[in-house]
Amino acid sequence: MDLRPELVELPLDADFQSFPADAILVIGDRGLSLPAEKFHFVWDLGERWQQWQGLPFVFALWVARPEVATRHLTDALARARDEGVTRLAEIADGASQPLGVGRAELLSYLRDSLRFTLGPRERQGMQRFFALAEQYGLLTPSVESAQS
Repeated sequence: MDLRPELVELPLDADFQSFPADAILVIGDRGLSLPAEKFHFVWDLGERWQQWQGLPFVFALWVARPEVATRHLTDALARARDEGVTRLAEIADGASQPLGVGRAELLSYLRDSLRFTLGPRERQGMQRFFALAEQYGLLTPSVESAQS
């Protein structure tokens, strides 16, 4: 079966129930507070990847082209990350009500589900994702894989 999904942006104020799509990818804050409507399937993509590959999935990175001087930016982002990690309870307190998610549930998500550094297992997960993307023609082969 050769599926070619059409990607359509879901506006922030759109009603999930009335949006004309067969499936919806919900990420970010919207993913934390799924709508009350019932869906046939609800998948946590990170969990599905972990079950399938046995590796963590990396959803976001700070990246820049090699020729861009980023040392000052790297240090500032690392300090912001480190401070944020020490303030997860405060972040959960402030975000719980606007997101419509219980404080304890949100704190558990921040503390237990997210990783804020890129370790060896996360790098393995990224490498596996890139290899699969190349295999399925979704990514141009890298120099490293083209030489092997």
